[in-house]
Amino acid sequence: MKRSLVTAAVASVLMLSVVAGCSGTKSTTDPGTTNPGPSAPAKQEITLFNLKVEIDQALKNLAADFEKEKGIKVTVKSCGGGCDYGAQLKAEMQSGKEPDLFVLEGPGNLDVWKQKVADLSSEPWVKEVSPDLLGLKLDGKIVGFPVAIEGFGLIYNKAILDKAGVNPDTIKTYADLEAAFKTIDGKKKELGLDAVLSYSMKEAWISGNHTFNTYLAARDNADKFTDDLLAGKVDVKNDPIAKDYAKLVKLLLDNSDKAKLDAIDYNAQVAAFGTGKTAFLQQGNWAYGNLKDLKATFDMGIVPLALNSSKYAASIAVGVPSYYAINKDSKATDAAREFLNYIAMTDRGHKYMIEEAFMVPAFKNVKLQPTDPLAKSIMKYNAEGRTLTWQFTKFTGKNWGMQQVAPITAQFGKDGNVDKFLDALDKAAKEYAKQ
Repeated sequence: MKRSLVTAAVASVLMLSVVAGCSGTKSTTDPGTTNPGPSAPAKQEITLFNLKVEIDQALKNLAADFEKEKGIKVTVKSCGGGCDYGAQLKAEMQSGKEPDLFVLEGPGNLDVWKQKVADLSSEPWVKEVSPDLLGLKLDGKIVGFPVAIEGFGLIYNKAILDKAGVNPDTIKTYADLEAAFKTIDGKKKELGLDAVLSYSMKEAWISGNHTFNTYLAARDNADKFTDDLLAGKVDVKNDPIAKDYAKLVKLLLDNSDKAKLDAIDYNAQVAAFGTGKTAFLQQGNWAYGNLKDLKATFDMGIVPLALNSSKYAASIAVGVPSYYAINKDSKATDAAREFLNYIAMTDRGHKYMIEEAFMVPAFKNVKLQPTDPLAKSIMKYNAEGRTLTWQFTKFTGKNWGMQQVAPITAQFGKDGNVDKFLDALDKAAKEYAKQ
């Protein structure tokens, strides 16, 4: 998601703004002529406010085919490249042209927009989704269409790792990751690298949501811990896992191009990795489409953001980061429902998800299998049970990760003061609890 997935995740990691109208134009005739009858109704239009800029073109291509088949125009508006989706969605809602379809980044966003969501419980696609992926509910009713299953961690260029003598399959603890980074850093010149890792502080969702998710999720009782943290009940300064997290963040930032961290956006971050200037990239499977556009044909996969040496260190975050919601106040809810079913229930929609947006679908009726290496990597982690939950979606509604955690992380990257870093995170969590 961005935010998220993604911000996202994610990363990540889509926002839909739909403007609809179905109106007839009044027929007029000259005196003495035969009335030809009322004119045809105007074409319906919906606006899709998309969170994930990396699938913008694929989504527009799908929308064009949907219009040809159904006669319903879908306008795709994408929010990306550092865009604060939560703030922009509020602006869209207040613009007088509310979106018909918009993105919810988990329960945090649902809490903000629960008064605007339509009940989707009776939609045909619901029966094609496993119950555990229908997590976005309001008063027992399904209100979110799962966009995709996504996973994130550290994407690697296997050709570079092979030349450096690093086996990605052996990276399962913090010590393994640190050793791999040290080896590659020592060979940067001969490998033609600018840095070991491609990272970005400009895209606040990367550090504020995705990296921070590792601290929240790589532990026992992750759900309870995150709830307690956001309720101000956790003493971050004395949490041993917090100290492990500080070590991981320092490792990531120290092995990035620190002079460019504040200037590199998502596209530049991915481009550095895709053109062979870094060995690793912190992103998720959503980045494959961009890498493919860059002609990045090298073999790649994902290794974990290994926090320590616990049983969770060898896992990556996998889940449904975002859901499409239908604006119940839209005048074109039927058209919006039809578009969602077009994605989930047709061959064209399946092709879009698998071959164009490079998603891992949440729908059981999709027969196409992902072919890109990042999707395959996620499926392997999932099959092995090496997955972490997406905890950051609990606070995306208030943009806490992007607005508070990310700046604190950026400051830590500059001064390297662990005590100051953890104290700032602790204070930020206590302040969140008072909101």
